[in-house]
Amino acid sequence: MVGGDPSDVERARPHLEPLGASVLVVGPSGAGHAAKALNNLLSASNLAAAAEVLTVARTFGIEADVMVDVLNASTGRSQATEVKYPRHVLTGSYDSGFAIDLMIKDLGIARSLAREQNASTPVTDAAYATAVRAREALGGSGLDHTEVARYYESVNHVSLRSAGGPGDRKEDPRSEDEVER
Repeated sequence: MVGGDPSDVERARPHLEPLGASVLVVGPSGAGHAAKALNNLLSASNLAAAAEVLTVARTFGIEADVMVDVLNASTGRSQATEVKYPRHVLTGSYDSGFAIDLMIKDLGIARSLAREQNASTPVTDAAYATAVRAREALGGSGLDHTEVARYYESVNHVSLRSAGGPGDRKEDPRSEDEVER
């Protein structure tokens, strides 16, 4: 994602092409930064929204992997449901290689950009607050961003791995107040 004067972008293109599969020119100078931040915002929001959906599905007795299949065959699919959940959440590995601290930084950048434009962003604010709560509840820095799903598991007392039968509920040994902090 790159922004700038078209002639400047074309001069820079040979240096940009080795950096990614494609060079997407998105607008004037600064627009590339905005596009990246907004993409990362949607990615983080999709990750959290999928966690909410899957933990509620579990309370109905729907196995998480079955619900992921439903989402991926329907309009709810996203990169989070297609890649992150099957590889990193449903397996319990939480090892995508992207830190929750970086996700929070990216969400903060998106919030700042929105504020600069005087845009109302309640979903962005909620995604940021959720990520911060998840990091704090799960022990601070050093966590993978997919562990946002582990946070939802803990506050909803369900497992997103298909280890048990319908409605399998795992109790978190911490109190709800401890998990919320």
